[in-house]
Amino acid sequence: MLAKSNLIIYILAMIKASKTALITGASGKLGRAIAISLSQAGYNCICHYFHNSFDIKKLSTKAIAVKCDFRDAGQIKKMFQNIPQDMLPEVLINSAGVFFPTDFDDVDSIRKTFDINAISAILASKCFADLQSVSQFRHIVNVAGISAVKPWLGYCAYSASKAAMVAATKSLALKYAPDIAVNAVCPGIIDMPDDFTVEQKEQLLAKIPARRFGCYDDITSAILFLLQSNYITGQIINIDGGRAM
Repeated sequence: MLAKSNLIIYILAMIKASKTALITGASGKLGRAIAISLSQAGYNCICHYFHNSFDIKKLSTKAIAVKCDFRDAGQIKKMFQNIPQDMLPEVLINSAGVFFPTDFDDVDSIRKTFDINAISAILASKCFADLQSVSQFRHIVNVAGISAVKPWLGYCAYSASKAAMVAATKSLALKYAPDIAVNAVCPGIIDMPDDFTVEQKEQLLAKIPARRFGCYDDITSAILFLLQSNYITGQIINIDGGRAM
């Protein structure tokens, strides 16, 4: 006979019609594209946001929006504790991030960048792993960036935080194997800063062998590919048109 706790988990597994994904930073342009793509693929979605709200009506599956300040470790832990039992996620997409230039002596901005871009992903991954999941296998996908290997001039903190996320991906993959696959995608140039001139854009484009900037479908298709496998873990996929070569 099943113990009471195991019986509850079994019942929840039977009730659950599809898998659930938690997408951090879902109100950002890329995070929103990821949430929509996962919903179209049949995933229920937990959409994290902070400053900008997320309209869950855009999604075709069951979805909830949760607000959390990712600079606060306590709030991250509470966010996971408050997830409804019928929406415990099998997938975590760490796509929350900030992107702005920082001076070397701007300690507050450097800390904010690392807190949101790297540390929050590590803390969220730990909370995700600690959930009493009804699934035998789960996935974490970190959204890093090509700046981890090709740093942007003037964006030292941002580039370093993405490099930290790449290193964390490999460490987390070792820690949580064989039950959780942990991988990262490193998008190249998709959205250009608003203040970039046409000349600056052309200079960047010349460095991309594919001779085009990326689009959101390039990223979301790679994430969906990773979610289909339980044998790929600890991998960093550059989606940059060859920029990192």
